[in-house]
Amino acid sequence: MSRTYGLIGTRPDIGGLLARAQLERLWQPAHEKTSWGLGLFDKDEVLLKRGPGGAESRLLHHVSNHRSHAFLVHECDNRSTTPSTENLPPLRYGHVLFSCQGVVEDAQLLMGPVKVLLPESLTRSVRGETFTEIAFALFLAELPTESLARSRLQEPGRSANPLNPARLKKALRSSLTTLDTLCKKHGLALFSGDLWIHTGELMMIAHRQGPLTLQVSRGREDLERWKVVGESAPAGLDQSQFVALSNGSESDDLRWERLPDNILLTAARGQTPQTESL
Repeated sequence: MSRTYGLIGTRPDIGGLLARAQLERLWQPAHEKTSWGLGLFDKDEVLLKRGPGGAESRLLHHVSNHRSHAFLVHECDNRSTTPSTENLPPLRYGHVLFSCQGVVEDAQLLMGPVKVLLPESLTRSVRGETFTEIAFALFLAELPTESLARSRLQEPGRSANPLNPARLKKALRSSLTTLDTLCKKHGLALFSGDLWIHTGELMMIAHRQGPLTLQVSRGREDLERWKVVGESAPAGLDQSQFVALSNGSESDDLRWERLPDNILLTAARGQTPQTESL
């Protein structure tokens, strides 16, 4: 099993509370023998947390105890490997977070052919223990060299937006095409899940199949429905907006909209999400 959740919004003081409220609804019941990974953007830093799932999970504690407008969370059955920041999503390269919803069985067979396609700078940092590492490496290899270098700056605002939406879209599409070619060549089933990217300023998902759902919260009234603000709420909430996406969790909550298959979704901070054909 695996499930992925992402959030991007305009208010760091509310983001953690909303993410916790939504995860409490979406990720019940708790699954035993799983591990979770959490990535979040805290000012100019990208923070990663890891931990065991189940009834004693500390995920919700970490989510609600950080001021952040942007989160990417993944939970999966991880009994076959020891979870670490190198193999458990979300993975990080500079100020880019990456996750996969879904895998390709026997993906280890692809690591050799994939390494041939990678620049030397990436080859040294990719061990290839998991499918997510392989998919992330293919994605990074599609980005211009200057984009990769600038994405590692400590101050993302100085990078003149090297990872703009057009470049990210092209890299996602190209990496999926390369992945399909490799899978066919080695007799493996094609990848039918999602690739998730989060930069803190935008979240992008290349979605093939599965229950991908969207929820947009705008203004005080929507936040009150999630019970994350009360009478003493801070000012300016009427202009707030949060976009949440989830896959791997079925919900009968009508606030979540099921999205069609084979789309590429872009959710930029403070803007209405946009979809296009993948």
